[in-house]
Amino acid sequence: MSICSPYFRALFTSKLTQKSRSKFIIPGVTGTMLQLIISYAYSGVTDVTEDNVVTLLPAADQFNVLGMLKDCTDFLLEKMDADNCIGFRDFANCFFLLDLQKAAEKYLFLCIKLILCKLV
Repeated sequence: MSICSPYFRALFTSKLTQKSRSKFIIPGVTGTMLQLIISYAYSGVTDVTEDNVVTLLPAADQFNVLGMLKDCTDFLLEKMDADNCIGFRDFANCFFLLDLQKAAEKYLFLCIKLILCKLV
C-alpha cells in the first residue's frame, strides 16, 4: 500500500505509529472502497464500474492513489455523452481533474455546435 499512496506510506512508516500500532482507523472511506484500494495496491488493476466510480474517485483522490485516479478518469472519459458531460465537468471541477474537465467542456461545446447547426 505504501508504494501506491503517499498517504499510506506516511501512515505505515511514521515513527509515531510504527512502535505502538497494529491497527489503524482510516477515516472517510468505506470498507468496500478500502478493499478496492488494497486490491489495486497488490494488482495494479482498478475495478471501476458505473456503480462505484462516484465514490471510488474521491477515495483515490483522498489517499492520493494516482494510478487509481487515472483509471477512474479514463473510465469517465469513455462513458461521456451528451447527457452527462455537464455533470462530468462539474464532478471533475470538484477534484481538480483538469483533463476530464477540459474533455467535458470540449464535448459540451461540440454538442452546442451541433444543436446550433441544426437550427440554421
